[in-house]
Amino acid sequence: MDVERAIQFLLEHHAKFSAELAEMKESLQAHQENMIRLSSWVETVASSVEKLLSSVETVTSSVATVTSSIGKVTSSVEMLAAAPEYLAEAQQRTAEHVDRVEQLMDRLAAVVDDLSRLQPEELAPSDQERSEPSF
Repeated sequence: MDVERAIQFLLEHHAKFSAELAEMKESLQAHQENMIRLSSWVETVASSVEKLLSSVETVTSSVATVTSSIGKVTSSVEMLAAAPEYLAEAQQRTAEHVDRVEQLMDRLAAVVDDLSRLQPEELAPSDQERSEPSF
């Protein structure tokens, strides 16, 4: 009877072991399927990250371009802000030059007026003036 019990124990143990082994095979199969899905998901995420990095590089480049443009606009605005003062100074210098030209024109008109009143013989250079070079 001991042999029968030993055989029955071994058979029960073998059946139990076989059932557990079948469960482990099913569990391993499920894990393998999960790993395949996970690998596919990781590839999708990696592709998305690459696209995102490309987008970030594009945005970074765009921000640099916009920053440069803002710098140029700021510089232009600063120049425009200084323009009224520069124009006022230029206008003042122009007015001074106009005044100087008017003075010279008045003096020229006076000389022409004086010359127009002279007689022709008074306009001819004297012999002494002809012999002396005038520099």
